[in-house]
Amino acid sequence: MQVNEVIDRLVKGAGTNHHAAAAALGRSREYVRNAAARPSPSLATVADVADVCGVDVVLVDRETGAALGTVTPPRREADD
Repeated sequence: MQVNEVIDRLVKGAGTNHHAAAAALGRSREYVRNAAARPSPSLATVADVADVCGVDVVLVDRETGAALGTVTPPRREADD
């Protein structure tokens, strides 16, 4: 799955829509839809959208399957 497809899957999986996810991020109405339309949205954007959809972005070692860590969404860092 391509990175931009992840955003659409997150939003649909959360049972919401792009506009509601953008509102939860405090962004413009089209922010999430535009991010999903980009060929390569940033990891920070994906992590923020995932966060408002109730999902964590986790890095996993391909060989061992071990979780290396969870990506902290930038919007959470701003709250700290």
